[in-house]
Amino acid sequence: MLRLLILLLLISCSTLKSQFVSGNVRVDGLTCSMCSKTVHKALFELAFIDSLTPDLQTASFKIVFKKGVPVDPEAMLGKITGAGFSIGELKLDFKFSNFDAQSSVVLFKDNMQYHFFGIKEGTLDGEKSFKIMNKRFVSKKQYKAYSKDPKYKAGLVFDKDMCGTANLNYFAVTF
Repeated sequence: MLRLLILLLLISCSTLKSQFVSGNVRVDGLTCSMCSKTVHKALFELAFIDSLTPDLQTASFKIVFKKGVPVDPEAMLGKITGAGFSIGELKLDFKFSNFDAQSSVVLFKDNMQYHFFGIKEGTLDGEKSFKIMNKRFVSKKQYKAYSKDPKYKAGLVFDKDMCGTANLNYFAVTF
């Protein structure tokens, strides 16, 4: 148990220099500029968002995050669904700093736990974009396809809908 705790602390410490830089969220149901304005206003209330750039053609928003402020994908989901829409896709750009990637690696950041699946082993360094694959963050079609992945089924990748806790938010992610 002590070894596991030390390992978790080492993983956490290795990501202290790492941070979320930006992201892109596709909003399902976004059809007009008034809809876009409603979502823009809701998302801009979040403390970790520095700027938002809407794109009506793709029904998405380019997001730039504030440096040093924890990013919470669940809060983004809450604001978007609270405005009457849903997330079709959420991609986050993360700046890695010598992060050891394995076939099923876990990244701890800001009281969130991100489980990567379908990645190549090696060291992640620099800015990389990944997609949140939890049920409420992708279309039903995408979720159905990814939930069949053996690592997802075996429990190596956690979905908050299946096993969330009060302490950590679990996110399944892939590049």
